[in-house]
Amino acid sequence: MRRAECRRQGSRQRSRKDRIAMPFVLPTIPFTTSSTTGVANVQNQSATTSGGMGRLRALCDVYQPGITAVATTALGTSTAFVAPPRATTLNVSATTSSLESGWAIVAPFTFSLAVAYAELHILVRRFMLNPTTGSLTFVQALTGPPTVVFDVNVWFIGVHIRSRERRTRGASIQMPVVPGNFYQFWLRSHQYATVWGNASAGSGTFTYDFGPLFFAFS
Repeated sequence: MRRAECRRQGSRQRSRKDRIAMPFVLPTIPFTTSSTTGVANVQNQSATTSGGMGRLRALCDVYQPGITAVATTALGTSTAFVAPPRATTLNVSATTSSLESGWAIVAPFTFSLAVAYAELHILVRRFMLNPTTGSLTFVQALTGPPTVVFDVNVWFIGVHIRSRERRTRGASIQMPVVPGNFYQFWLRSHQYATVWGNASAGSGTFTYDFGPLFFAFS
């Protein structure tokens, strides 16, 4: 992972309240993880970049009671950016164009439940520079507030369906920083589907297309 500095822009920006350079960066490091219990599917999961754009996508399908499918899909920056002197705050934001489908179905049986959930959020990892080795040492990870994309709980009997809806989804984080520490940014999608009882089913498939993340130390 590379290290980078954000420098002040222009000689007028001298006060602590001034905004420090506001770059854009496209995350390119993919990360995917998934788990299932029983007969469940996590399909088409990928985190890719192409033509200056990033894409996160995954499909979770559950068709039998007592089963859960979980998927986490993310893209992270290949560079960690150093907080400049006198910086106190970091803001990171992303805007995505999403294609969303999800459904939950419960037939009329006692104690039946179908759940489909998906969220999008920013994850920031903080590092300290080891002065002896020149390498970065991981310190902590902070997650911004989730943007809930889909959250359906159908009890006993009911149907909830969304099919190929196109929307704009955003995610952001504002957090304190330590000058001289390094910060790496991730855009991460988390989703799951689960069913309980009889004759229930849950499914969710989501695709997020986005450009470079916007960040600023101040």
